[in-house]
Amino acid sequence: MSDVIQTKFESQLPKLERWSFVTIFNYVAGICSIGGLVGAPFVVSDPNSMSFVFITFLAILVLVLLVHAFLVNRRKLHRYAQSVIFSHYVVHVIRDTLAEIEATQGKHVERATRKILDAIATCFSIIIGKHCRCTIIELVDNTELKVVARDDVSEALNKKRIGKNHLLENNTDFKNLWYALDGCSRYYLCNNLLQEWKVHRYDNSSFDEVGYPSVVATLFGLFSRVANWQLPYRSALILPIRHLTEFAPPKNSDVLESNWNFYGFLCIDCNSVNVFDNRYTPELGGMYADSLFTFFTQVELTLDQLTRPCESHKAN
Repeated sequence: MSDVIQTKFESQLPKLERWSFVTIFNYVAGICSIGGLVGAPFVVSDPNSMSFVFITFLAILVLVLLVHAFLVNRRKLHRYAQSVIFSHYVVHVIRDTLAEIEATQGKHVERATRKILDAIATCFSIIIGKHCRCTIIELVDNTELKVVARDDVSEALNKKRIGKNHLLENNTDFKNLWYALDGCSRYYLCNNLLQEWKVHRYDNSSFDEVGYPSVVATLFGLFSRVANWQLPYRSALILPIRHLTEFAPPKNSDVLESNWNFYGFLCIDCNSVNVFDNRYTPELGGMYADSLFTFFTQVELTLDQLTRPCESHKAN
């Protein structure tokens, strides 16, 4: 079964881009520039005209370089190199916490988790150039969504929360990911939640707390926009913290009876739209989610081994 899952997983990975707009643009611009500079002496015989041709092609070459720099900077792919720093820090925290868990009896797991979320939030904030939040949400056996950890900034801004139950069925992102709906088998990514809500493709149980948005007509009713959006995020990336024993989603809503080894969801969101790269951010977030799965699994096993002798002793 694991081979089948691996095959299905690999088939969903993004394929490497052989050709893109930037690549084609660079090739065409480079060939035209070099061809113009080399071929100009054979076409133009007048020295004054030759100088003009060279200056023109030089100006075109500089313009091409500027456009290329703009396109590269706009995609912000160079910022992904900085994710190595935070990835190393996450692995560092996991290693140290697991190495010291026997001596500390698991007292520092919560603090270590907070450090990991801080690093992930900072990593994505640097990559996209906007402030990002990072949260771990647990799915308990009655399909209730429960926040178990936040990054420090988010925790400070969410001190006062209404004690309302948030259910899986009432949240499009978690529901789609859990049941693998609308192509969300590996992650849920939306760069404009307002637009999704506007076309009835997004729902969130937090609207019951903060108030529902509204659609306001503009320009004599020709256009419309979403108003009164009270959620602290407009883009969201949700990833499962899990290990699959079979690829098919659970047939019932009972988490404890499902065939998935499931810890919860890693949520990364931002209060701006169109911030997450559809190709690279899910893979980076998936790496962190997989690391958290390993971390929580090892913590659970180690603590179980530490407490089992004590329970046996009490029984005797």
